Amino acid sequence: MGRMPVRSGKVLLVAAVIMLAAVQFWRVPTAQAHAGVTSSEPPANAVLDAPPAEIRIWFTEPLVPGFGEIQVLDAQGRAAEIEPAVVDRQDPRVMAAALAPLPNGTYVVAWTNLSAIDGHKVRGSFLFAVGEPIGAVAPDLTISQPLLPSPFDPFVRWLTLWSLLTLAGVIVFEVAVARPALAQNRTDLTGTSRTEPLTMGLTAVTGVAVGLFLVASVSHFYLQTSITLDIPAGALPDLASLAAVAATGWGRLWLWRMAGAVLLAGLIGARLFLLTRPPGTR
Repeated sequence: MGRMPVRSGKVLLVAAVIMLAAVQFWRVPTAQAHAGVTSSEPPANAVLDAPPAEIRIWFTEPLVPGFGEIQVLDAQGRAAEIEPAVVDRQDPRVMAAALAPLPNGTYVVAWTNLSAIDGHKVRGSFLFAVGEPIGAVAPDLTISQPLLPSPFDPFVRWLTLWSLLTLAGVIVFEVAVARPALAQNRTDLTGTSRTEPLTMGLTAVTGVAVGLFLVASVSHFYLQTSITLDIPAGALPDLASLAAVAATGWGRLWLWRMAGAVLLAGLIGARLFLLTRPPGTR
């Protein structure tokens, strides 16, 4: 009977790791490759007889209001007069901005959005012309999405994956390898338990892995927020901005992942507490 809490704790640990891994790698089924453009008005590369009254862009995913922007620049990079971009209340996949009258020429529409599904900030641009064919624009006016949102992003993802693999590896090793091997001979010649030090050591390793996972997850959230808000490293975002990021599909997934990690940390702490008590009191 003394071993039952430890064994049941291991079952809970396995269940928690499975849940944590499922939350980590689960993706919203409807998510596309971020919030990309499906169409726009005026269309990309259009030649118009009259200037448009507004810029309207349709995206593949719903957007978070207040985090999008539309700019219109002429061929030399001068900004045209335009109202702040707003997300359509009837169709949150649409972002629009009213535009002042434009003289003839070639223009660049530069846009930024924040997906309400995956929480990723995406940038892009397209051209249109008024009253004349599309001409050349300054090369630095066209915008493309960078390959990596931040140079720290691969490191944070690597640390998250490494900690999950460590958790899974330690539990599989103890359940499938170590315990069966020691099942027939649980004590040495002096009567001392052979499984006790092994169990304590493996549990400590899982605790370190969970701690690293929590650090990586918090770092990932801060990194995602700093990218979303375009704030420099070290700056602290306000609570409203943090709440907006947490309200996205990515943010809700992050909250579930953190809940699983905290639960797992509690189970590991409880198991270490039981292991430090005399066998008859467990």
